[in-house]
Amino acid sequence: MSAVIPAAGLGTRIRDFLGIPGKQLLRIDGLELIMYPVINLWMRGVRNFIVVINPVVMEQVDAVLYRYSSMLGYEYELVFNPYKESGNGYSLILGLKEYVEKYGKGRVYVAVADHIHHPSMIEELVGSGLDEDIIVMGDDKGVCIDKEEATKIKTDQYGNILVIGKSIKEYNYIDTGLFIVNNPEKILSENKKEGRRLEISSILMKSSYARKVQPCTKNCYWVDIDTPRDLELLIRNCRDKIIMPFIELFTGGSGKEYIL
Repeated sequence: MSAVIPAAGLGTRIRDFLGIPGKQLLRIDGLELIMYPVINLWMRGVRNFIVVINPVVMEQVDAVLYRYSSMLGYEYELVFNPYKESGNGYSLILGLKEYVEKYGKGRVYVAVADHIHHPSMIEELVGSGLDEDIIVMGDDKGVCIDKEEATKIKTDQYGNILVIGKSIKEYNYIDTGLFIVNNPEKILSENKKEGRRLEISSILMKSSYARKVQPCTKNCYWVDIDTPRDLELLIRNCRDKIIMPFIELFTGGSGKEYIL
């Protein structure tokens, strides 16, 4: 199984506050932020990762990924996104392009690099039997996030995505930054004329392919680390709901042996 990790954002709202080159390198409970989606997917069987990264932190992220790959046995490839003004959708397209060129057709898991999810959310996503072009993991509660900053989703009664965006007033779910691409070639074809400012939400908005929500039904705890407020919310209110279950599953209850 393979996954694309869009990780080319500069994260200026929290990077400068913390004094680090990029938020991908922010260490939370002994792990760099970028390793949470990688390890979460690894624990559910993903062994090949395509990580789209910017030049500012490329060497540091490479070193982190290499260190853990030698311990865990996954393979990874870095895709270079040199454009500071590009959106996360452009990074996704770069990652999907690399996937198609290397592996051809097939299901691809996607997890944005600045989100941390309870492991059961990954389990539900991987266990999804849906076969639409795109399946988005949706949360109808948003316990550990700033809802004002979140991307919302409105669906019909069957879970088909009608509208997605940050400013919509009526919605059923919040986009968790976890989704499946079942038809990467079609997504690439439909977005080949888009510019570098492309956002993932704009890709998901296209009505030319089938889009559906996979509802999160248990342990829907996750956080999006964009601002110092997000980090404070995680540490004060949601660490026991998100980080500790992750660590317990990752280490098999035997302590932080893999967490440096």
